[in-house]
Amino acid sequence: MHHGLVAGEQEEPTSGRDGAGASDGPATPDSSAPSPTGTDVGAVEPPVRVDDRRRGPVAAVGARRAVRTIINLLAVTVRLIGLVLAAILLVRIALAFVPVNPGNVIVEWIVGFADIIVWGFRDLFLPTDPRIGLVANYGLAAVFWMAVGLIAAAALSGLGLRVAGRSRS
Repeated sequence: MHHGLVAGEQEEPTSGRDGAGASDGPATPDSSAPSPTGTDVGAVEPPVRVDDRRRGPVAAVGARRAVRTIINLLAVTVRLIGLVLAAILLVRIALAFVPVNPGNVIVEWIVGFADIIVWGFRDLFLPTDPRIGLVANYGLAAVFWMAVGLIAAAALSGLGLRVAGRSRS
């Protein structure tokens, strides 16, 4: 871009951004305006290739995103497991109130698995009617597993946000 220089004048170097130079005004050493680069006012930055600038940070961002994705998938899995355990306990409660064949494979599996995941709640309440005790103990265990699943999932999601630097991109 040659603008018709007068004899003795030199053209200002440009940084390649639509003809804009490193500074818009004349470069004087005693200028009080700070330079955008933190160097001398008239200094021109060397061109930086896009690949060079992104090689380090992009790899770190990609790794953080991968870890965040894995942690979020783990959070969803934990939440789902808690809800499935609670559902099995609720189905076990329902089986106590409907006539079912106790020798059926599905009924045996649900009753057996529910007896395992009821954990320490099995004999927490001991009312005279065993069905009321079943509802109270297994129902409390279902609430427990739902709460554990949701709290653990929330903690994992928070960890995922911390790993990703609290960004939602």
